Amino acid sequence: MIRRDEAGEKHIADVMTENGLVIEFQHSHLPTQEMAAREAFHRNMVWVVDGTRLKRDRSRFLEARSSFRPTSMKGIFVVLWPNEGFPSTWLNCAVPVFFDFEDFGTAKEVSGPNRDILWCLLPERAEGRAVVAAISRSMFLDAAQKRAQIVPSRRIMEMIAAELRHERAVAELNARRWAYSHSPHPKWRSRPFRWHRRSRY
Repeated sequence: MIRRDEAGEKHIADVMTENGLVIEFQHSHLPTQEMAAREAFHRNMVWVVDGTRLKRDRSRFLEARSSFRPTSMKGIFVVLWPNEGFPSTWLNCAVPVFFDFEDFGTAKEVSGPNRDILWCLLPERAEGRAVVAAISRSMFLDAAQKRAQIVPSRRIMEMIAAELRHERAVAELNARRWAYSHSPHPKWRSRPFRWHRRSRY
């Protein structure tokens, strides 16, 4: 689909759904300026990136995958160092980026169901942490046909940020309790309590 901006410049979208969602498939290198220009123009869009473009992409992701920390939300993970598993070009996008690592690794490294997964790096950060969503291909296609968003990224980021703040508050409270219980307190000597009857005279 071809769309034009106010200056008359053409912007070509790979797919635009009936709900106004633009899906861009990227198999080759794309300059950062071009990426930003497309995101600014389309706004409601997602990238679907070939996760096997470079030789090391598959193995890097596989190694980093073991460090993804699960959250209370099914299929949502917190990632401290996203640059270890995802290409640096896509780390700061303003829209969701779905990485397709189809057939990466060997049969022993990745079980059957995991081969059907697209890994979505959500835009922005939650308390300084990257957030990744595991989405099946069938779920992706179904959402693209029925909704204006594949994943509710803003709501997910808000919920994960709240969860991380709660975890930090609990950890700080436990640390203070531990420090208090292990700090040297003065030992008060107990004295027997005695009643003293006041003299009437």
